Amino acid sequence: MIKDNDLVLHNVPVPSLSLNTQPKLGFTRDWLGRSYLANAILFRIAPSWWLSDLGYTFLEVGEQQDEVACHLIKRLKKLSHKTGIKILLVAQDEENLSPQEIDRTKKLLACATARGITTLDLLPLMTAMRNKGKEPYSRFISWHHTATGNQLIAEKIANKLFD
Repeated sequence: MIKDNDLVLHNVPVPSLSLNTQPKLGFTRDWLGRSYLANAILFRIAPSWWLSDLGYTFLEVGEQQDEVACHLIKRLKKLSHKTGIKILLVAQDEENLSPQEIDRTKKLLACATARGITTLDLLPLMTAMRNKGKEPYSRFISWHHTATGNQLIAEKIANKLFD
């Protein structure tokens, strides 16, 4: 949460997780969780409910998501300055990114750039690879990056770091 143009810490100390509770979704998750589609949909529309037995909860920051992210970037820059550690913020694409998620990523990159953090936007590269067709794209990504995909990303990062 943001208050007086700064982040405010909440939920401290973090409540302990009681593992002695009976699972609410054990059987349901066992069966529906076998379906990639069901798992993906339930994780997307109701993550706290779907993952509740596992001890996960999700709390969205609502309308302040972009502001919170930018404040965290600001803190990261202060830490970088204090420690002398350089930061490279890398944005990678994923097949299912919505236009809103792409927009949010671009805002985060702009926030980082405005604070003097080096960024590497790989969204255009990944989109171009995907647009070339399934076969060339699948050499780089098969759910996660393949060895070839990891090499490509590592080369792009190394080039940016040693420019």
